[in-house]
Amino acid sequence: MATREQPSLEALWEPVTVGPVTLSNRLATPAHETEFGTMAFENAGLGDRYVDYLAERARHGVALVMPGGATVEPQGAGRGHLPIWSRDVVPNYAKLAQAVHVHGGRVFIQLFHCGLQTYGTEDIDNRHALMAPSALPSAVYGRIGKAMEAEDIARVKVSYATAARKMADAGIDGLEISGGHGYLVHSFLSPLMNRRTDEYGGNAAGRARLLLEIVESIRAEVGRGIALGVRLSYEDHLGGAGIAPADTDTTIELLHAAGLLDYLSISGGTYPTNHMMIPPAIAERVASFAPAARRAKSLVGSEIPILVAAGIRNVADAARVLDAGDADIIGMTRALIADSEVVTKARTGRVAQIRRCTGANQGCVRRVANHMMMGCTVNPRAGREFEIPDVSAPRAATALSVLVVGGGPAGLKAAEVAAEAGHRVTLVERDDALGGQIRTVSRLPGRETWVDVIADLEASVRRLGVNVELGREFTVEDIRAVGADRVVLATGSQPEATGYAPENPTRSSIPGVQHEHVITVTQALADPAANRGRVVIADGNGDMAGVGLALLLARAGSDVELLTSQLAASTALIWTLEFPTIVPLALAAGVRISAQTMVHRIEPGFVEAGDIWGAATRRIDADCVVLNMTRASRSDLAQELAAAGIAAERIGDCVAPRDLDDAINDGFEWGRNL
Repeated sequence: MATREQPSLEALWEPVTVGPVTLSNRLATPAHETEFGTMAFENAGLGDRYVDYLAERARHGVALVMPGGATVEPQGAGRGHLPIWSRDVVPNYAKLAQAVHVHGGRVFIQLFHCGLQTYGTEDIDNRHALMAPSALPSAVYGRIGKAMEAEDIARVKVSYATAARKMADAGIDGLEISGGHGYLVHSFLSPLMNRRTDEYGGNAAGRARLLLEIVESIRAEVGRGIALGVRLSYEDHLGGAGIAPADTDTTIELLHAAGLLDYLSISGGTYPTNHMMIPPAIAERVASFAPAARRAKSLVGSEIPILVAAGIRNVADAARVLDAGDADIIGMTRALIADSEVVTKARTGRVAQIRRCTGANQGCVRRVANHMMMGCTVNPRAGREFEIPDVSAPRAATALSVLVVGGGPAGLKAAEVAAEAGHRVTLVERDDALGGQIRTVSRLPGRETWVDVIADLEASVRRLGVNVELGREFTVEDIRAVGADRVVLATGSQPEATGYAPENPTRSSIPGVQHEHVITVTQALADPAANRGRVVIADGNGDMAGVGLALLLARAGSDVELLTSQLAASTALIWTLEFPTIVPLALAAGVRISAQTMVHRIEPGFVEAGDIWGAATRRIDADCVVLNMTRASRSDLAQELAAAGIAAERIGDCVAPRDLDDAINDGFEWGRNL
């Protein structure tokens, strides 16, 4: 029975028709970049890693899967995108189609052209001018594009048609034209980027002409035997510039009148506003494009289905969008990275066992933005399905007794994976609750969802029969008395209060850090609602701990100034897409941010600070100084065990302080290699 908190999920499992294709249910994983392909175009970017990643989602019931955008010509290529123009790619995509079809799933390919959103120089064998409607610079890459001439437009249309033919020959079920997010087609639709006065500009209908002609060229080439859709950004969210909803209304009306599309995929944002497209948890935006999908649906009625994505990270929210009639298909990208078994678990009454996405964009978006292979904070197996083919770890030939010391994310993951393999596991934690540092970090804005990571792991280890002992700090003698076959230490790390900063290696500390009013972020987060008066935060990391704490303290009434030696504040949050939300929130709360600034000296009641170039110093009144700088591993127990001759391994931060992603991955690797 549906409740306000947990709606019925039945609508999710209904089939839906998309042109000549029937999807078995309403859940899809939309096109998203993974960096599983390469600029060297090996296997046309579609090797076993990519195929197995998508097939895994289909195996667990996702009706429609899509790899990242596939570039249709060399002038539209960018790093990480699939180069379907590069050679005969039909065998590679036929392999993908077969791998998905065997599980009853369907696979669509997004036909794509970077336009301005690349450098055009990444591949030394394919340097090229960027294609654009007008000779304007990219807001992100700064490269000025070539205003496309008639022969360029003609070539692009042929390239789309040729790519469509290849995909049809490979047995791919559907095609999606990328018409959003700042790429070529989107730039033609945008009044900000399209300043043309010919038939491809001038008004919304003129700006939509290229898209319409691409649709026509594809249909002329492949007919109606393959599904065809368009993904659109309904609005650019540029404060009135760029594409407005009324512009997209016109585009949809023209496309629908042509009668050539089988579905529409609704999204939003452009390159400078990609935090709207992939909203981090700090933004608190759930299913934020559902109103735009509803608007699109009002224009096309029930004649073609509407797919919508962005910020839909659980099945309950997906069901609510369907129940409201806003869309017909729900795209869940990050949720299905975090847990490929979402459909299987939900359909068998195991919703509570779904591994939840944090929405922090660390393992997925940040890695891809830095041209690393996509991973996942909570799912170390994501993208490694080819290497670790089974969902469950293989059963151990011999069950071992395993002792895990430390109940943070690394220890919990190690205990979970070891127990899944059939080992007898005891997990001990010195505090009265599991979670380690995550319990403290989750008090920060945008990190509230990290308690879900701990809750999911705790529920799993208890379900698997792990013996959990809380409130007990194990000593060498305790560990000796247990006599476990294998001992692993996951004792974590702690913040240092030395003030050492690598940007000033000539100084091992900040003079004055010994004063009582100097504390660490962890100490400040113990009571974030406290008014600490005049606060200076010395931030050497540029992460959420610095700016997030500043926001919390300012909201509690403190007068806060954040000092960072970096060129800009909170740089670590740019690639997680949290920067455009958290920094304005901090400024609105009254936080003063001083970049390229470091603390030279701390005295009772004030700090002496100056710019990193040594040109100026100033005095800042301070009742409290908070250090967000280095951390140190808790390795005392490891050293004591080594001295006593007791074998133990280390994982997580007690090896070296790193990210949550690394801690969970360490625990996963240790557990599966037992």
